[in-house]
Amino acid sequence: MAPKAAKGKAPPKGKPGPKDKPPEAGGGEGGGGVEGEEEEYFDIQDINPLKNVPVKKIYIGLAVISLLAIIAMAAAIHIYQTLKAIDKLPIEDPMKKLRRTMAIGLRNPNINYQSHTKMAKEVIRLPEHLEASEKLLKEEKKIYQNLFTKSPKSFGGWTIYDRALYYFSKDQKTWYDAENFCMSRDAHLASILNDEEQNYLTVQLAEPFWIGLSDENVEGDWKWTDGSSLVTEFWSASNLSLPESRDAQEEDCAFINPSSRGRNWNKADCHTPKRWVCKESVDIERA
Repeated sequence: MAPKAAKGKAPPKGKPGPKDKPPEAGGGEGGGGVEGEEEEYFDIQDINPLKNVPVKKIYIGLAVISLLAIIAMAAAIHIYQTLKAIDKLPIEDPMKKLRRTMAIGLRNPNINYQSHTKMAKEVIRLPEHLEASEKLLKEEKKIYQNLFTKSPKSFGGWTIYDRALYYFSKDQKTWYDAENFCMSRDAHLASILNDEEQNYLTVQLAEPFWIGLSDENVEGDWKWTDGSSLVTEFWSASNLSLPESRDAQEEDCAFINPSSRGRNWNKADCHTPKRWVCKESVDIERA
């Protein structure tokens, strides 16, 4: 009887046995094959700046950017519609004015002929102009002094200050008589046109003097008798603060009270006798 073959365990299903193992690549007689190298891959996530940012924040950022873009577009559309609705652009008038100014300047010979070279020459000549002005001033002073020296007024109590002759009376007259006296000497009761003249007259006076200021024509409308403009006033504080009395309409003439410096104008009845000061402006004419 033939002996029974030895029983062996069969390999599990689905798992290859040792005999089922496929031959290695490159195998053949005489030796084994060489193992192949693994291929490397580049992961884009390694350089992504947003890989650690939550998706929610990314969506919020995109929403904000979109909102700003919409606002900018709406503003641009609004500006365009506004400019389209008006008849002319806001810059048109300034540009027209600029063009007119430039045209006038180019037509003006005093501007058109100027050049940097000519302006530089004029700057160099400034010392000459200054010397000529000083010479002219000396000539005017000389003519002025000669005019006064030859005048009969130089012997009648008249004095010089700036460009005027002044007469300070020694007796008293009403304002009207004092003005008539001054007019008979080709002068008027003094007008005061600046601080320097006010200070000069105040220093010269020792008691109240009539000046050529009156509102006899229109109450409150003070005018100088020589026609000068009332450019500055030196009314005393008491004269401005006191209420008008029943006789105030009679106080139509002004005088200086030298006992107080600065603001020392007062008004009084024109028929009150006071000393006075005449003034004649002198115009110098060169031959």
